Amino acid sequence: MAESEGLLNSERGKLSRREFFLNAGLVLGGLMSLGSVGYFGARYLLAGLRPVRYERILASRLEDIPETGAMDVTVVGRPLILRRRGDQVRAFSSVCTHLGCLVKWEEDENRFYCPCHIGIFDPDGQTVSGPITDPLIEFDVSVEGDNVYIRLPEMDQVGV
Repeated sequence: MAESEGLLNSERGKLSRREFFLNAGLVLGGLMSLGSVGYFGARYLLAGLRPVRYERILASRLEDIPETGAMDVTVVGRPLILRRRGDQVRAFSSVCTHLGCLVKWEEDENRFYCPCHIGIFDPDGQTVSGPITDPLIEFDVSVEGDNVYIRLPEMDQVGV
């Protein structure tokens, strides 16, 4: 009997308390879902519009880097390879652009080598062979006195 009363109330345009709360919950859940999708969608789309902020970080002393070689360092949690030729230093990300394996500098071969898929980069970080399509990421370096500084994007902006 109570069931037939609920149907009668619905037919007359009146909602039972149970139907009201059920509908209100559905509407509230839908609004929350749309809000979440809108927030994260806007954040994703607008992320590229925000200018990248950089930090200038002391990476090494010049004398610690072999004069005609390379040195692995970790700066602010980022693995890097510092290459030196005389007083000129270049900084490359150690992370392979193919699948994120760590590359190594091979002095005897004068190249960067990725052991994951036998990927090879030339001394300038450009791809030579393997499944790699993008060059190694290179960062701006300045040498001041005996200090080597690297200009890196802030961690919350780029996960390099």
